[in-house]
Amino acid sequence: MARLPFADDEAERRRVALVRRLGLLDSAPEERFDVFTRLAARITGMPVALLSLVDERRVWFKSAFGLPPGMAEVPRDAGACGLVAALGLEEEAVVIPDARQDPRLATRDLVTGPFGLRFYAGVPVRAPGGEVLAALCVLDRAPHPEPPGLVEGLRDLAAGVATAFRLHEVTDEALRDPLTGLGSRRLLEEALGREAPGRALALLDLDRFRQINEALGHAAGDEVLRLAGAALAAAAPRPAIAARLGADEFAVLGPLAPGEDAAAFGARMRRAIRGVRLPNTPWMRLEAAVGVAAGAGPLMPAADAALYRARRAGGGGVALAGAAAAGGIGSKVALSAALRAALDDPAQLGFVLQPIAPLDDPGRPTGFELLARWRHPALGDVPPDEFIPVAERMGLSLALDHRALRAAADMMARLPPHVLRLSVNVTPSFLAMPGAMERLDAAVAGAPGFDPARLCLELTERVLVQDPALLREVAGRLLARGIGLALDDFGDGQAALGMLAEIPFTSVKLTARLVAPLATPGPAAERAAAIVEAVCAVGARLGFRTVAEGVETEDQARRLRDLGCREAQGWWIGRPAPPAAWAIHG
Repeated sequence: MARLPFADDEAERRRVALVRRLGLLDSAPEERFDVFTRLAARITGMPVALLSLVDERRVWFKSAFGLPPGMAEVPRDAGACGLVAALGLEEEAVVIPDARQDPRLATRDLVTGPFGLRFYAGVPVRAPGGEVLAALCVLDRAPHPEPPGLVEGLRDLAAGVATAFRLHEVTDEALRDPLTGLGSRRLLEEALGREAPGRALALLDLDRFRQINEALGHAAGDEVLRLAGAALAAAAPRPAIAARLGADEFAVLGPLAPGEDAAAFGARMRRAIRGVRLPNTPWMRLEAAVGVAAGAGPLMPAADAALYRARRAGGGGVALAGAAAAGGIGSKVALSAALRAALDDPAQLGFVLQPIAPLDDPGRPTGFELLARWRHPALGDVPPDEFIPVAERMGLSLALDHRALRAAADMMARLPPHVLRLSVNVTPSFLAMPGAMERLDAAVAGAPGFDPARLCLELTERVLVQDPALLREVAGRLLARGIGLALDDFGDGQAALGMLAEIPFTSVKLTARLVAPLATPGPAAERAAAIVEAVCAVGARLGFRTVAEGVETEDQARRLRDLGCREAQGWWIGRPAPPAAWAIHG
């Protein structure tokens, strides 16, 4: 069989290296890519659609629609997608009306074998430098002429796939802490979600780190964190995950060594921290409070409760999870009980507003986002990223949604005329569980001046990925009432650009993680800019508004305007404040 016509072996080696750098070969199926093959089959009317990655020896299907079960790859010289990789630098599409009549394919197994390929059309998915990363193609077992508009439709989808690849690269960066090189909280949470026997989780909180940072300076503080991370990574058993969770919080998840129990595991991590010598101050010793959980059951809440006990004991010690570990106010169980009480106490649970405004007129908001704030009489201000996950885990999320929607409905009549929308974040349960519209009606019933056209519900990517069919149904019912639907934090890695075509969102909010690098030249800024520009372009075509979150500087705002974004939210527009601060009284 003739070798595929790759003209430049060095260029081909570079192309394969880029494909491997994506980290997608042999990965599990993902909805954010499957949506593109479904759409390709739908818009072309073809029975089979593939998203193929071509390496030095095979054509591997990252996503396959309509293929027989178990068919995940073919040899590189056996399939047609290799032609796209070979000719992609010169041709924008490969269309073969009848493979039996094409000398490049006529003798290949995919044509002569049981599959019986006849019609093929494929387009390249390119890297920013023009290299072919993949092929998006459609196949049929019957020959026929090229349908009108087929290549144009595939090219549009391929552009979306290219953006999804860039988003995947940004997501991969989110799995690593840039300062220490350790894993991130997200990486740890994903690992905890996979069952594995014989594991222990140690959570560590560095003692007196704030004082060290203030005494030695931030540069020295960063070096302390790097040294602590390196010490934990070296002490962690193999295979294990060492992660940085916060400013001075670390975690190690790994198997217990033979004969080792949870106490010994925690002591080993503490010794690693105590062995760190601070820059230019060798007489100072680093110390940490350690909480450890091992065995069956959820490890994170158990280790978290143990860490709280270690802190209360004065730090510098190891506490083990156990029956008594959940008794302190810092445990998630106690926190949920306190939250349950706060839901009925307006003095504890209140709401602030953060403005959303045009980038061309940032001083005149056209919308606000309603944000929950909890001030506990003993704990003080409890951050939303702490109590909202607790509400979801402990079955309090619907009550929290009810409070937020009622507050928005009561506020509606007092909004200035130029404020067109009031956005409310709802938890995944609100839309995913039956009775969403009934819950909405109950929350806003009797509110004077309630206007559904000024209400927008915000949801995270998680709902979109988990059940797009249910979300499509609920979205239709919301839009029929004139209520807006926004996708929040797009770009955090779960939803694909192609999914935006399946749900009739009225707005899409770009995660602050895409906005942050825009004003700093470099590869991260280029990738983020490509994604932002693509989402804005899709929004212009599909009719949804694109709002950039986390805008903090004029430089970011200017770059967003250049990329086609028209609205923003963030400290550059305005910080969250009580309604009265925005002249919303009553």
